[in-house]
Formats: sequence, C-alpha cells, structure tokens
Amino acid sequence: MIRPGQGWTSDGAEIQVALLAPGASGQEQAEALRAIGAEANRRDAGLPAARRPVRIGTLPAKVEFTAAYEKVPEELRRPLWGLLGLGGDDVAPVGVDFAGSSPTFVVAGPPGSGRSTTLAGLAVSLLASGTRLVVLTPRESPLRALNGHPGVRLLTAQSPTAPELAAAVGSGNEPRVVLVDDADLLILPEIDQDLRALVESGRDRGVGVVAGVTGETMAGAMGWLSALKRHRRGVLLAPPECDGGRHPGRPAHPGSAAQPQTGPGPDSRPALREADQRADTSDRSRLTAAGVLQAPAAHSVSHWSKSAS
Repeated sequence: MIRPGQGWTSDGAEIQVALLAPGASGQEQAEALRAIGAEANRRDAGLPAARRPVRIGTLPAKVEFTAAYEKVPEELRRPLWGLLGLGGDDVAPVGVDFAGSSPTFVVAGPPGSGRSTTLAGLAVSLLASGTRLVVLTPRESPLRALNGHPGVRLLTAQSPTAPELAAAVGSGNEPRVVLVDDADLLILPEIDQDLRALVESGRDRGVGVVAGVTGETMAGAMGWLSALKRHRRGVLLAPPECDGGRHPGRPAHPGSAAQPQTGPGPDSRPALREADQRADTSDRSRLTAAGVLQAPAAHSVSHWSKSAS
C-alpha cells in the first residue's frame, strides 16, 4: 500500500514528499511557498546584498529611458559612459565605457533590428553625463533630431570632408564621442584615414568612436571599419540573423537585454527633439526626463569583447 506522498526512486529507495503547509493541492502548496518567501524578505530586509541569495530578475519587454537611466549608479554617470540597456541576472544597467582600455564600440545587426535606436539611447545618456557628440548620419536617421543641441555637432552629408570632420571633433581635451549611424554607407570614404586615426588613437585625445552597421559589412570590413573590428567590442542585435561566424569576435556573453529605445522609425524623434529643446547638457535630470525612449520589444543581443568581464 502506497500512502499519500510516498514513492520510490528508480534505484528502489523509498521517499516521502514533504508538504510546506497543510493541504496537499498544488494551489495550497504554491500559496505556502509565497508566504515563506514574503516572510524571508521581511526577516532578511537588513541583510547585506552580498549575503542574500542570488536573484534572477525578470527582463522587461518594454523599458523607458528614464526608468533605465534611474538604475545607473552615480559613479557611472560620468563623461564617456553610455547606457545600452538593462540585462544580466539582476536586470542591471549595461553600458559602454569609452574611457576604458578601448574607446570604440560597434552596434551590429540586420536592418530593422534597432541599431539606430540603440545609438539614440547611447547618445542621450552620453549627453546626460556631459559628453559632447559628433554625429554622422549619411542618410535619414532619428539621430538627426539632435540637430541644434548645444552638445552635438551633426554631419548629414553622404560624403563628409576631412575639414568638416576635424572642425566637428575639435582640438580640445573635452570628452567626445563620434557616433556614426548607417556606417555601411561610409566604407572607404574620403575621411577614412581620419576615422581610422580616431579609432586607433582617439583614446589619447579623450575621443570615443561608435558605429551602427550590419553584420555583413563588419564581416568583410575594410578601412576604418576594419580597425574598429580589431577592437572586438560591441553589441550584436538579433544574433540568429547575423551570427554564424560573421560577427567580429566570439560572443563572450550571449543573452538578452531590454533596450531603452523606440525602434528605427520616426516615433523616436519627438523624444530626442524634446531632449534637445528642454535640456542643457549640464542639466542631467532635465535631459534624462526629456529623453524618454520607449521600447516596443526587447531585442536579443550578444556582447563580445577581448576578454569576458
């Protein structure tokens, strides 16, 4: 006779299933588990984070820029640090530090994967931290809504000249990031050597470089893009569509992330225009509040770098 809760394992060991509370139904046991969790949270509320059990957070399907930026710790709200989105077990801010060992970054993915809006989130967070931007948009881009912002120099020509780029970047030591959307249109441009110089030695001048580009272009990268590829730092949007050995470097941290973005369409422009009109680059709180970027869906991403971190 097998009593309730009793059984045997495949090797013949007899077992007795323990109940968390009276009542053997699944609903009663689930409610008991929730009660235990609530009591544990109350009991251990003052416990240091390092002594608490590891908690795996739920990645949101949508996130506003303000909500994501509020999670950025104060020590990271500094020049040359930009927000990519939220990720990891604790759904913490994931960003790019252009003041680190390599001041370059690639946002790669197929058309429609959210490259422009990932760059938009980076741009707004960099402006919020006091970083000046030089934005190259060889074709229509939501980033053009930043035109006129005091912290932005915008170049919209399909073939910008070396003097135009030099004037936009400037010669001072203030932190700057050159942000190139649709870099596929700037393969071996007139400013190829100038962009290559920024990629290879921009760190000495406090200049970072980030480019939005397709995986196919990076696979056969030439000129300044090949120099960018050698740094092996970036984020890969929609990996199943542009993976398979075609991305620069082996993915170090494949997974998912929620990005503060709107998608590449015109819906992102009002938020950027509002940030432009209402905020000063030195006023972080106003810029953050103005630059609300909503994500209709999270994109699957894969990060790669020279070493896992």
